[in-house]
Amino acid sequence: MDPGLLNNQDLSQDCRSYRLTSIDMLRGLVIVLMAIDHVRMFFMEASGRDLMNQPDIAVSIYLTRWITHFCAPTFIFLAGTSAGLMTARKTPTQMGAFLGKRGLWLIFVEVFVISTANTFSPLGMAEYGGAIRVVLQVIWAIGASMVLLAGAQFLGARVCLYLGGLILLGHNLFDPLWPEPDFGSADSSLWAVLFYQGSFILKPFFILELYPLLAWFGVMLIGFGSAFFFSRKV
Repeated sequence: MDPGLLNNQDLSQDCRSYRLTSIDMLRGLVIVLMAIDHVRMFFMEASGRDLMNQPDIAVSIYLTRWITHFCAPTFIFLAGTSAGLMTARKTPTQMGAFLGKRGLWLIFVEVFVISTANTFSPLGMAEYGGAIRVVLQVIWAIGASMVLLAGAQFLGARVCLYLGGLILLGHNLFDPLWPEPDFGSADSSLWAVLFYQGSFILKPFFILELYPLLAWFGVMLIGFGSAFFFSRKV
């Protein structure tokens, strides 16, 4: 190949035309921030004290927790953005199949791999009446949102953008209709955990949902609908 051709290439382009380097770099930065927070949580709180409730907490330690509030929204938004960019090379049917399978796989990993790794009790725990404890966190939120997006993307990017904005701005209007459940009581309704953190029994599982699905699905919809901001010719 003529070296001159290489020199004339647009260096801002990723050699994989279906990816954007800037998005991958942002994901990497978020992973670093999340690692810092997990180090603080697993090592500095090993004594059983919640350092974030200490009145004399150092500003540097406080910021390691505060800044990680951007991690989950960024991950889920960019998951939607990546899906939106993929529509340039996949039909809606292909996108639906891809998102559905990817989302179900992530849910499986959250329920049967990550939760088991946290408890080392895949057959149940006495503390939960023999039920298998499952904690639904960010991997669940991404996977379940992908499953829903597999259907919603047939509506088109613009409708998804508006629907996502409507969910984020309006879902708390239902607060008077569905009061926030008592977390950990296992009496939350399936409808309530769309809006709030909660826990419920779905035999043989005792499920703790830390990431309510509706709001996070709204974030992914906005990411999907705004993908055109990132699109470009390659």
